[in-house]
Amino acid sequence: MASTSEGTTEHTVAARMLADVAAPIKLVTVGAEKAYDTKRSVKACRDIHVPPHVAQNTERLGGSAIEARTTRHAGYELSQRKIKRVKQCFGWGRGRTRCAR
Repeated sequence: MASTSEGTTEHTVAARMLADVAAPIKLVTVGAEKAYDTKRSVKACRDIHVPPHVAQNTERLGGSAIEARTTRHAGYELSQRKIKRVKQCFGWGRGRTRCAR
């Protein structure tokens, strides 16, 4: 999806695209990097009933917006491992690392 480039546009567009795929019948989760660990992004996901499996940014002032009710589930850990694999593949494409299989 294309949009204008403004401070929080990426987060807004991501929430809009999630709303398009989220259906009341099936469970949809979203995995994302630390940049999406904001109260606004997490709330947008929860408002459309999409559990945010976002990497925690514990070094941010005020702490992470992702709390134990999300991280205690096995699906959260699985999502974090899958995100790491995807990021490794992008790094491999740039000649930095190998893609995990």
